[in-house]
Amino acid sequence: MRVASMTFVVLPALLLSVLSSGCSAPTLEAANPRTVAPQLVPLRGQPYLQFKVRDDLGREVLAYVSEPAPGGKALPLAVYVQGSGCGSQFAREGERWVPRNGHMGLLEASEGRFRVLIVEKPGVHPGDDPKTPEESAGRQEFRLEHTLERWTEALLGAVRAAGTLPGIDRSRLLVVG
Repeated sequence: MRVASMTFVVLPALLLSVLSSGCSAPTLEAANPRTVAPQLVPLRGQPYLQFKVRDDLGREVLAYVSEPAPGGKALPLAVYVQGSGCGSQFAREGERWVPRNGHMGLLEASEGRFRVLIVEKPGVHPGDDPKTPEESAGRQEFRLEHTLERWTEALLGAVRAAGTLPGIDRSRLLVVG
């Protein structure tokens, strides 16, 4: 419980301190020249577009951003940082992807005022949905990768990549978790 509460206090503070340090989008892009607009893939049956990005640790990070506003209006980004655990943001039920971890509540609350960004934890594969105590321990890759510092790097990589997308207002960022 103590670790979880530290994550909710420290992680948003780290993200906000890095991202709201007065850097404009060109400065952010210049500091990270390999950050280019990612290729977006619609997630069938869900209001999200999936993309992959390399974080500063060289890992491939899988993330999802909610669909753009009608008319292409630029909206701020809200990053949803899920709690503990090794479950994917989406579980598979037959041929359908089903949302997990509470991000749909944030998307519904947005009422078109912001776009939602969700990120898979490194070591979690799409569709991971632990049901037994053994599965709840996570894959070996997850157990090695899931530290505060490494999770923060994955989130920052996804936020930087999402900031290059059209329809994102880079002047504001909300971190929820």
